[in-house]
Amino acid sequence: MPKTGGYSWRFKTRFRRGAFGWKSQPAITRLQEALSEIKQVARLEPLLAADGAIALVERISPALERVDSSSGAIGSAVNRTIAELVPVIAGAPADARTRAAWLDRLFEAHAADQIPSRRILRLPLKPGSPPFDGSSGAAATRSQPPMSGRPTPTP
Repeated sequence: MPKTGGYSWRFKTRFRRGAFGWKSQPAITRLQEALSEIKQVARLEPLLAADGAIALVERISPALERVDSSSGAIGSAVNRTIAELVPVIAGAPADARTRAAWLDRLFEAHAADQIPSRRILRLPLKPGSPPFDGSSGAAATRSQPPMSGRPTPTP
């Protein structure tokens, strides 16, 4: 795992379970602030920024579980945020062990998602495949789940 060097992410205190109540605008503002913080760190410390991006993704669903999503604004903001975090994570100079640990953390966040009807985190089974969110037919393309519980790409 990457060393954080004692860096304290400001967004971590703001993204806690049920932090935003039902209003979407404060949550959208905090997502933008967190993304800005991660991008700023990425300029000098890409590995630290990628670890911060993983930490944010882990916290998004629990923090937004009570936010009203009827307008679609929060879903769009989350999708934009994750889309901008992907290059930060992918571009980090991390070894295979670190990337495997990140994938485990992302899968655990996905499994712990308490909002199955609006999965915030969608994990693709393999590059180019549709996301596995439990609602599509993607589960049928997978063989039996591995012992670790993490999805594996089909050959």
